[in-house]
Amino acid sequence: MNFKVIAISTYPTLKKSQSFEQRLKQIICDLKKLSDPDKKIRQTGIDGIRGTDSKHTIGQGPIFTNFIQPARECMQALATQSFNEKCDAFLSLERGGSFLADNIMAARNTLGHPEIPNIKIPKTIGTEEASREIHFQRLADHLLQKFQGIPGPITLGVCETYVSGSAVEKLTQYLKRLCNIPEFKKFNFIVLAERQTIHTDETIPPGLKTQTLSDQIKYYEYPVPYILGEDVGYQLAYPENPNSKHPVHICQETSTGELKYLAITPDISARQTLIDIVSGRHDKQIEDLSTQQTKVTQAKKKPTFSTLERSPSLDSGISGSPSQSPAENDEALNFDIFNS
Repeated sequence: MNFKVIAISTYPTLKKSQSFEQRLKQIICDLKKLSDPDKKIRQTGIDGIRGTDSKHTIGQGPIFTNFIQPARECMQALATQSFNEKCDAFLSLERGGSFLADNIMAARNTLGHPEIPNIKIPKTIGTEEASREIHFQRLADHLLQKFQGIPGPITLGVCETYVSGSAVEKLTQYLKRLCNIPEFKKFNFIVLAERQTIHTDETIPPGLKTQTLSDQIKYYEYPVPYILGEDVGYQLAYPENPNSKHPVHICQETSTGELKYLAITPDISARQTLIDIVSGRHDKQIEDLSTQQTKVTQAKKKPTFSTLERSPSLDSGISGSPSQSPAENDEALNFDIFNS
């Protein structure tokens, strides 16, 4: 990636200070790292893009357009398997697994498959190992309570993200333990995993991977370069969380080396906006972004800013009316050019 210019949607209330300019430079630097041959450098790029999970920062978690189509193909493939396997419900552990479940459910809707219950087990607080065991125990307790008195077989699509692989490994081990308990003999588990590959040097074949783990457990895995929303707190937050109202930024590299940003201010939450992006609701806005012309003023000593007029088509389907003043909407859609 060779980034020369960044067109970023900025907040009208935010001063174009040197610190903000440095933040923009860092975003460009982090995006460049994603294509580095050294996996350690790629990982630092991922960490920089995702930011601090517990705190929202300007420009956090930008969505690079190259990663949208692979994510969409993944969701549709896993949604298709959930339909073919006749899943009666989705089952997931908060946070990443439940976000994947929501994305697969959206893909089922797009493909015309019927909606099914979406069971989410709340996240627990504590040390990693202790909280995981509590999480798993909650999962088991919930299944017994939810499906008490309902005869089997009951087929559940169990959703989880795969980065290091430990979460999926421990989940499948726990499901095997459950299958040895008489009360759980009526359940069949279809594990649906989205696997990130950009951080590793492993050769991972493209497309859907299928594996039978036991008489009651099947495993489906689909690789993507980058898991959108992973460990980005505000993009995983539900609508009741104030952080969920921050814009989702889509970025795209142009043929001339520009990096353009489009901000979509959520009408429900950043979580739902990201799901809509993957499912295709904002394809027209992204297409318009790629064809939008920019006027660039060459910088001599330091970066300068100039205004880029917004295309009317970019307003279509995006919440945050362009008629609102900055006082009415701090995150109104606006474009600026930054020369790096």
